[in-house]
Amino acid sequence: MKAEEKTFPEFIAGDITMLIPVYQRNYNWKRAHCERLFNDIKHIDETNQPHFIGTFVYKKESDGDIFKSYVIIDGQQRITSIILFARALYESVDDGLKSDINSKFLRHTSSGEMKNKFRLRPTEFDRSTFEKLMSCDFDENNFTADEKNTAMYKNYKFFREKIAESGIKPQEFFNAIHKLNIVSISLDGEKPQEIFESLNSTGLSLTQADLIRNFLLMGLEYTQQENLYKTYWLQMENLLHTSEKVRDFIIQYMISKRKSNSVQDNKSLTQANLYDEFKLYFDKNYRSLGQNVEDLLRDMLRYANFFRRCTFNDAINFDNLPALDKKFYELTFLLKATNAPIILMYLLDRHEKKLLDEATFIKFVDALISLTFRAKVCKRTGIDQQTAGNILSRLGNSLDENSFWRAITGGKGSYTFPTTKIFKRL
Repeated sequence: MKAEEKTFPEFIAGDITMLIPVYQRNYNWKRAHCERLFNDIKHIDETNQPHFIGTFVYKKESDGDIFKSYVIIDGQQRITSIILFARALYESVDDGLKSDINSKFLRHTSSGEMKNKFRLRPTEFDRSTFEKLMSCDFDENNFTADEKNTAMYKNYKFFREKIAESGIKPQEFFNAIHKLNIVSISLDGEKPQEIFESLNSTGLSLTQADLIRNFLLMGLEYTQQENLYKTYWLQMENLLHTSEKVRDFIIQYMISKRKSNSVQDNKSLTQANLYDEFKLYFDKNYRSLGQNVEDLLRDMLRYANFFRRCTFNDAINFDNLPALDKKFYELTFLLKATNAPIILMYLLDRHEKKLLDEATFIKFVDALISLTFRAKVCKRTGIDQQTAGNILSRLGNSLDENSFWRAITGGKGSYTFPTTKIFKRL
């Protein structure tokens, strides 16, 4: 690890492209973050004093013996925002200063293969908007409605407005950027994930899903990261739509695969301990067995498709659903058995592998519907995460009707299956 004090322009100087790796969250600085950055730059102009904006951690990506890229481990939100500020400043001038801004902050202007390439390569989600912002004179008609709704577009517009109303000359802003000081940390042999976790960054906090994605992808080469992200993780995000849904899926996926909601120290799997338990799960069930990240991601994507099939919303057309899916709808949506996918994913896996026929599968779901309905009426627990894990544990590898019935009726106390005699009393 090598740490150096630099100005921001010194950090990005030369034929270096800054790559934002796929495991990083999308650019998402809020207006308040941009306001703070703008005021910092304005204060530099007013005081003529440098300002420290934090630590940038990166790893060099090599092509032969020549380093051509910095993979940004920490600092992408600040770097992107400064580049957006520089682009907004570029649009505010009409003289030779344009050339200086372009060559120092926006594009490579030297001859050879790097000429005219952007100095920053954002994540795929932001790339189209970024390239449009950087490529031509600004014209809002060039942007789609979705692009106009991105933080990238909104913050560029914000900087344009602030620069215009500030009364400060563009040359003074240009000079001020040269006094943004940083500490750059180059990793050499250290594990990026461990460094990333230990940083007390001034950026946005990461969700559990973000941390898990980073854990899986961060230690790989950039090209492999992009491939696995596009092939597996992005597909999961597209299926599930939100980070919260991805997190909920991973919790249920782990309970389904482990057939248990219990974790170390007699605790239950929760949002709070999900990340640590996921790392243990990967080490025990994949890394120690000679399997790799792609093996796990491939399995997670299969189960994500199962999870998506088991979850519904008000827009669903019930009449168009296949018979099995109508049963899923009744269980998870109408009866609100939100943890039932833990069991259903396991059964869908067996069904896909031809180990469980559809007629028997439907009978299993009918039994779960009966359990859920009776539990609601009798004020029993029903299918929570612990119940789902226990049912799968009791079921083992048996898939006959008698074994399944024993599995769902084996609970004790509030987890007891309400008998017909008890049910009729109410």
